[in-house]
Amino acid sequence: MTSQASSKRWVPLESNPEVLSGYLHKLGVEENVSLVDVLSPDLLDIVPRPVYAVILLYPLKSQQNTKATKEDTKVYFCKQTISNACGTVALVHAVLNNIHRLDCKKDSFFDKFYQATVHLSPDERAVRLEQSEDLDSLHTEFAQSGQSQAPSNSEEIDLHFVTFVCQQGKLIQLDGRLEQPVVYGNCEEENLLQEATRVIQQQFIEKDPNEVRFSILALAKNYA
Repeated sequence: MTSQASSKRWVPLESNPEVLSGYLHKLGVEENVSLVDVLSPDLLDIVPRPVYAVILLYPLKSQQNTKATKEDTKVYFCKQTISNACGTVALVHAVLNNIHRLDCKKDSFFDKFYQATVHLSPDERAVRLEQSEDLDSLHTEFAQSGQSQAPSNSEEIDLHFVTFVCQQGKLIQLDGRLEQPVVYGNCEEENLLQEATRVIQQQFIEKDPNEVRFSILALAKNYA
C-alpha cells in the first residue's frame, strides 16, 4: 500500500514550546515531559536531561543532505499525507519512538494510536492518522493558539518540521515526506542532543547561513 497526498489541509503549528507542550499533554504525554527551546549549540548544558527527541523547524529552501545512509530500522515511522501536518507528525515520531520511556496516559490518543498502528506500515499509519477526527480537532485548536496569527490552511508554507531520535545506537531523522528514515551514524541516548544539533548545524544551518528561520526544540524531562 502506497500513501498518496490527501486533499485535507491543516493550519500549520507554530514552533512554540509552550503551545506544543500543551498539545502533547492533551494527546497523552504526562506533564513531567515537555518541549523546550534549544537556543544555541553553545547552550546545550541548560537543556534538561534526559532528552528523548530533537525537533527541527527549517525552511524547505534550505537543502539538507538526503544522501545520508538509508537502511532498514525498527523505528516507528509514519508518512505525512495531510498538508501542513508536519508538526503533528514530528510529535508523533518524537513520542512513539520513546513510548516505553515516556509516561503516556492510558487510553490517551498516543496510547491508543500506538497500540492500533505499531504493526502497520508507514503508509497505513498515515491513513489512520488522517482518519482521526480527535487529532484533527486538537491540531486545529493548538495551531490557532500560538503567539502569532495562524495562517489559513490554504496558505502555502515553506517551513517544515522533522524529528531526530536515537534508536538502536543510531541517530535517525524522521521526515514524513521521505520514503524512509535517514540514518546519520552512531549515537548513544545520553548524547542525542549533542549529536542531533551537530547534524542540524552541518546539514541544515551551515548550508544556508543567511537564513534565520531555524528553530530547534528538545523533548525532555520537566523538573519544574
